[in-house]
Amino acid sequence: MKKVKHLYIIIFLAAIMTYLVSAEYTKLGANSLWWGLRQNMVFLAGVLAWFGMSFTIILSIRNGVISRWCGGLDKAYKLHKWCAISAVVLALIHWLAEKVPHWLVDAGMVAHPGELGDIIMAGWQEQLLDFGLVLAEYGLYLLIALSLVSISKKIPYHIFYYLHKAFPVVYIACAYHVMTSLFKTDWWQTPAAYLLACVTAVAVGCALIALFQRTGSRNTSVADILHVKAAPQDIVEVTVRHRATIPMLPGQFAFVQFAHSTERHPFTLSDVNPDEKSLTFSIKKLGDYTRELAQHLLPGQRVKIEGPYGDFTFEHAGNKQLWIAGGIGVTPFMAKLKDATRKGQPLSGVEFWYFTRPDRGLTYPDYLTELCHQAGVRLKYFTVNSTENMQQHVTEMKSSLNDNGLDIWFCGPDGLKKSINETLKQQAVSIQHFHADCFSWR
Repeated sequence: MKKVKHLYIIIFLAAIMTYLVSAEYTKLGANSLWWGLRQNMVFLAGVLAWFGMSFTIILSIRNGVISRWCGGLDKAYKLHKWCAISAVVLALIHWLAEKVPHWLVDAGMVAHPGELGDIIMAGWQEQLLDFGLVLAEYGLYLLIALSLVSISKKIPYHIFYYLHKAFPVVYIACAYHVMTSLFKTDWWQTPAAYLLACVTAVAVGCALIALFQRTGSRNTSVADILHVKAAPQDIVEVTVRHRATIPMLPGQFAFVQFAHSTERHPFTLSDVNPDEKSLTFSIKKLGDYTRELAQHLLPGQRVKIEGPYGDFTFEHAGNKQLWIAGGIGVTPFMAKLKDATRKGQPLSGVEFWYFTRPDRGLTYPDYLTELCHQAGVRLKYFTVNSTENMQQHVTEMKSSLNDNGLDIWFCGPDGLKKSINETLKQQAVSIQHFHADCFSWR
C-alpha cells in the first residue's frame, strides 16, 4: 500500500504545482485582500478536485501499465476510491468558496468588491461559462450521491454498479465547466492551462472508453461453463473451459460476466489448468448477485472473462514463506497448491495458516489437508470467533515469524489483516515482504 500512498500524494502535489505555476496568487490586492484569498481558494480547491476526479476516471479503465505502477489492480482501485472521495470533498469546498461570499453579499452582511480582475469576456464566452457553471453544480450533486452509494455497503451491488456508469457523463460535463472557466483567467499565458488541458484530454478519453463500455475489451475472452458444483461454506465452484490459450496464473483474478447478467464481477481463481484450458472460480454467497448465481448457471453457457488481473502470483517469493488465509481468501492458495501438485514441484519452506469459523459448517475446501500434503506445505488451522482470538493466535506463533527471510502472503478479511499487522508491530517482528490483496473494493 506504500506505493498507492505515494502515488496519491504525487497526484495532489501535481495539482498544487499546476495552481502555483498559474501565478494566480500574485494577483492579491491590498484593497480586496480577503476577496482575493477567497478567489484563490476557489481556484486551488477546484484544481485539486479536478485532478482527483481525473485520476478517478483514469484509474477506472483497468489499464495494465497503471495497475502495475500501483502494485496490482486491487491497489489501483483502492487509489481510485481515495481519489474519488478526495475529489468530492474538495469539489464541495470549491463550490462553498464560490457560493458563500455571494450569499453574504445578498444578505447585506458584506460589501461586494467589484471586479477583481481585468479580463473582458466576449458575450459567447459568458454564455458558455454560465452553462458550464450550471453543469458543474448539478454534477456536484450527482457526485455526492455516487459517493454515498459507494461508501455504504448496505446498498446492493447492482445499484452501486449502475450508478457508477453515470460518472463518465458527470466527468465530461465537469470538463466542460473546467475548460470554459479558464475564459475568466489568464491561465493560458502560463503552463497551468496546458497542464489542465492535457490531464483533461486523457481523462475525457478514458471517460469515453467507460461510457461506451469498452473497459477491458482488449483483455476479454470467451469461455464455456463445464460444471457448477455446490461446496461447503455457501460456496459455488464454477469451472469453465477457455476457447484459447490461458494466460492466467495461480493467485490472479478476473472479471466474469455470466449469460444471465450484464454485470461483470471480480472473482479469484481457485484453479488454473492450462492442459485442459480450464479455470475454476470459487464464489462465496455474500450478496444478492452471488446468492442467486447458482440457479442461473448451466453447463454449456457462454461466459465472458476479462483478465487476468492481480500481482498475487507468488513470484519472486523467498524460500521461507508464510501463507495466511481467512474464509474465501483461501482461493489463491488453492490455485497455487493445485498448480504445484500438477507440475510435481513441491513448495518447500511454506507454512500455511488458515483461519476459519467452525460455527459455519465444514471447512472449505474439505480436501485442503490432502492438497497441502501433496504439495509439501505445512498446514495449520485456526478457529477464530473474535479479533482478540486472532491476536492471541498470532502472538502464540510469533516464534515462527522471527525470520528475516520470511515472505508473508495474505488474503482474507480486512479485520484479520488489521489484527495480524497490529500484532506484528507490537511484537516487533521483522518481515521482509508482506503481500496482500485488497479484499474489499467498496
